[in-house]
Amino acid sequence: MTRRAVVPASAAVALLLAACSGGDGPARAAFEVVDSAGVPTAVNSADATESAPALQLVEDLRLGTIDGPEPEQFVGLRQVVLDESGRLYLSDSGARTVRVFEEDGTFVRTIGRAGEGPGEFNNETLGIAVARDTLLVLDRFRLHAFDTSGEFLHSTQQELAGNEIASLFGAGDGAWFVGRSVLVRPPEEVGGATRDTVRVWPFDPATGAVGDPVVEVPGERRWSVPNGRLAGRWLTHAPHAAVGPNGRLYVTDGTAYAVTVHAADGRVIRRIRADLDPPPVSTDAVEAAVDRTRAYYDSLGGGFVALADAFEQAQRELGPAEGRPITGRIVVAPEGAFLLERRDLDPDPHMRSSGDATTWDHIDREGRVIGRVVLAAGVRLQAFTGTHIVTVERDELGVSYAVRYALQTSTRPPV
Repeated sequence: MTRRAVVPASAAVALLLAACSGGDGPARAAFEVVDSAGVPTAVNSADATESAPALQLVEDLRLGTIDGPEPEQFVGLRQVVLDESGRLYLSDSGARTVRVFEEDGTFVRTIGRAGEGPGEFNNETLGIAVARDTLLVLDRFRLHAFDTSGEFLHSTQQELAGNEIASLFGAGDGAWFVGRSVLVRPPEEVGGATRDTVRVWPFDPATGAVGDPVVEVPGERRWSVPNGRLAGRWLTHAPHAAVGPNGRLYVTDGTAYAVTVHAADGRVIRRIRADLDPPPVSTDAVEAAVDRTRAYYDSLGGGFVALADAFEQAQRELGPAEGRPITGRIVVAPEGAFLLERRDLDPDPHMRSSGDATTWDHIDREGRVIGRVVLAAGVRLQAFTGTHIVTVERDELGVSYAVRYALQTSTRPPV
C-alpha cells in the first residue's frame, strides 16, 4: 500500500472540468429543469456540457505490488467495489479470490478460493457487489453470498433463459442483475433481425431468488449469426444501467446523451439529457470497422473466417447506423451524482479496445453537467463516491493496482 501526493502531468489519469462559457447574443439557459409528460427533466446546453474549470486528481491510496505484502500481489485484478463504510473489495480473477481492505488500505481478509465447491470460484470473470452486510460474487452462472466477515452463506445457480448477465449491483439491502438478450434461436438458424433488449432484475441477496424484470430497454437491431449469438451494426452501443441510492436505476439511452432514472419498482421518476447530436457514421468509418473485424477473425483461422463473413452479411442486412453513440457506461455515486462515459469522444471511433483512453462527464445529483474526467489508456474506472474515484491500472511490468483519487479544485486556468 502506498500513499501519493498530487498526481503529476504524466500520470495515467487526468481530470478536466469544464465551465459554461458565454457567447454573443441570447443563448439557451446553461441548465434548466423542465416538465416532460409529468417527469422532471434536467436539460444541459451543449455549451455548458462541453466546457469549464479544471480539477486535478490527488492519489491517496494505491494497492498492488510485485514483491511486497502477499495480499497486495494480484494475479488478475478485475473489479473493485466499495461498501457504505468505504471498505474496498477487490476481485482477483486470476487467484480466484476477493481481497478486502479498510478505507485506509489496511488488509482485512481474503474471501473464497479456487475450486468447484460451495463458496469456491472456478471462473476468471468474477463480478462482485455489496448489499449492506452481504458480499455477492458472480462466478459465471453461480452466485455466491458471504457475510462481510467472510463466512459463506449460500450458492445459487443463475441462468436467466435467453439472457446474459452483464453485471450485478448492490445498494442498501437490495441487489440487481443487469443483462441483455443474447440468443434468440438455435445456432443453425441464421438470419432474422431482433432487438437486443437490456433488462434489470431484482434479486434477494439472502436467498438468490430472482424477481421479474423491473426495467426493459429495447436496444439496437441485431442479426443472428452462425454461433447462435447476435451481431449488431458497427459503431453502435447498447444502453447501460447502474444502481444508485434507494435502489434507483440509472439507464443510458445508448445513442443520445440521455439518462432515465427509475424508482426501484421501475417507474420513471427523472430524466437527464444534454443538447448534443450523435456524430454521423461515415462510410469510411464503417469500412474501417469491417476491415479490422475481418483481420481479427482471419487471424484466428478455422471457423472464425466464416463467422467474419456472417458479420459482414449482418451489416448489409441491418444497414448503417444513424449516428455514433454519444454515451457508454454509467457509474453512480451513493448520493446520486454520476460519471457518464462519452463514447463520441473516443480517440479511435472505428474499433474500441481496452487500451484506449476514456472520457467521462461528471454530473451532479441535480442532473447538471459540472465536469469531465479523462482516464488514460488502460485505466478502468471502477467506482465513484462523489468526491473520489477508484480505478484499476496496470504498469509496464504487468502489475495490477487499485488506485483511489480524490477530486480537488485546481488553481490552473480553465482548459
